[in-house]
Amino acid sequence: MRTRRVFSGLAGLGAIALLHCGGGEPEAPAPPDVPTRVDVFLGKDGIRILGAEATKDAEPIPPRGYGTVRGRTLVYEFRATTPRATSAGGSIDDPRFVEADGLDAPRLGPSGVLHLDLPAAEGNLVIRTEDGAEIGHAHVDPAALDSADEIVNLSRDVIGAPRRLAFAGAAARVNFLVVPEGYTQAELPRFHDDAKKIVDGLAHTDGFDRVFYGVNVWMQDIRSKESGISDPEAGVVKDTAFGITFDAMPGIRRAIAPAANVQDASYAALAKIARKVRADAVIVVVNTKEHAGMRVSENVFVSVADTSVLTIGHELGHLLFGLADEYTDNAGPCVKPLDRPRPNVAEALDAIPWADMLTTRTLPTPANAPRETIGAFEGAKACPKGLWRPQVDCKMRSLGAPFCKVCARALETFFRQRGITPR
Repeated sequence: MRTRRVFSGLAGLGAIALLHCGGGEPEAPAPPDVPTRVDVFLGKDGIRILGAEATKDAEPIPPRGYGTVRGRTLVYEFRATTPRATSAGGSIDDPRFVEADGLDAPRLGPSGVLHLDLPAAEGNLVIRTEDGAEIGHAHVDPAALDSADEIVNLSRDVIGAPRRLAFAGAAARVNFLVVPEGYTQAELPRFHDDAKKIVDGLAHTDGFDRVFYGVNVWMQDIRSKESGISDPEAGVVKDTAFGITFDAMPGIRRAIAPAANVQDASYAALAKIARKVRADAVIVVVNTKEHAGMRVSENVFVSVADTSVLTIGHELGHLLFGLADEYTDNAGPCVKPLDRPRPNVAEALDAIPWADMLTTRTLPTPANAPRETIGAFEGAKACPKGLWRPQVDCKMRSLGAPFCKVCARALETFFRQRGITPR
């Protein structure tokens, strides 16, 4: 995701003393030109400022997968109200994506978080779509942000601070946060075991095993009042931390995510908790043994089924590397053209994103070609015809398979951009 940085609590910007000299009153000095990284939550009901931090010594945030392959674009405008401060504006990729098995295509999601570099000044921020429709507006005051009320009060249910589950060191450039859903306080020890199993499995997954030395994994205990999650088919409603339910996308049972009536509160709470460790991805471990998984913006929801380790690698492929599904069975209707360019799916044989990696001139490539062949195999994203994938099989096609070489390159690109060289 193309990101701009965000701003932090620099107190006293508005308290600039005016000196009287020689009968005239000089202009107030301009505020210091120190950018602030502001985290902005986009929800159904507008935008909210999650928080801010100074970015004087910070490096730009490298793009995520859904920014590397461009998605929808938003426009932001910041008008400073502090005297002589600089205003700012620009465009940024829309982070509000939903991807799940059975969807005809990734859809506009219910929420997302923007990271914007803005002047360290008080002012008004407006977010619009490309065609000018306003998504929301908010007042930004760096001097007051740190003391702002929590968007969602989870003080009774968030237990302690995030703990290290896997620690690469303070210099690590990638952070994952693992949180529980549907675990009562008495069940949190089991969540710890489930989280460790998933993270250990991910660390030994083909592709991730070469870069995991540079990843910090954090775990935050959050208790639910009831065990499990809601199940509309069975008429079961559970009181849980984030209100996650089966059938979060109507008709797709294995799509698990917060129910519609709690989406803004839940996603804002997840984003607020994620800020504590600057998480690149939030992995929500859901207390059900039924196979299910879904990616919504910066969050990946995964059950504790036997397939959980396989599912999490696949879903992170969507979130971090911008990869598309490659399967054609049980995947919903075929929709073309693609919602956006993808590194691992081609719409035409004369415009293959991985043309520099081809090992055959036979295009399309027959299904009985050797498995190591990099070509153009027909069938991807629920379309048996008219879309092509790089190799016969891949984790984005079959959960138990390794990433194909093209998808592995996308993974390595993501980590190299963060200073993590595959080993």
